[in-house]
Amino acid sequence: MNVLDVMARRASIRSFAPKRPDRVTIEGVLKNACRAPSMTNIQPWRVHVFAGDALADIVNAAAAGENRLIERPLPWAVEAGPPSGETAAQRRGGLRFYEAPVGLICSIRRDADHEDWMAHGAFVYGVSLAAGAFGLDTCIIGDFYGLDDLLSGALPLHRHAEIISLGIGVGYRDEARHAPISRRPLDDFANFAWS
Repeated sequence: MNVLDVMARRASIRSFAPKRPDRVTIEGVLKNACRAPSMTNIQPWRVHVFAGDALADIVNAAAAGENRLIERPLPWAVEAGPPSGETAAQRRGGLRFYEAPVGLICSIRRDADHEDWMAHGAFVYGVSLAAGAFGLDTCIIGDFYGLDDLLSGALPLHRHAEIISLGIGVGYRDEARHAPISRRPLDDFANFAWS
């Protein structure tokens, strides 16, 4: 599959099939994603990978954060409003990785500057694209941000040096339950000064 096909198929999947990808495939995803650009090649990301009982432990630890999540304001731009269909129940589903068979928790240095965050974002998108190249799907989940105190016992987080940035559910989409989402047209977000 070429990269443009992977990009065209990429979506945030919230309905995963139970089949679990093997560890070698997940390692391949991460080895390719780490090619993301970063200032002076600092590669400011870390990723913690969970499956099976370890994933259940993370989900159970994160469940204690559900009340915080409901109380946390949604950071959507005023003019855009929340994504269609966004509900508190759907946000809680994120803390369960939307039932994905593999969960990733990404972290970044506590003192990260904006260049580090840009590189981190490139890595996260790289995970999504590399997963697609391996026939997998992902859902990038921001709801894990701020749950360091709840999850540090279940993952090797250097609490004074790094913070949780997000989670990523990884697996195979449940085709029967996946609803395609459209994107804004080019004219909505791109301005050309072309002479």
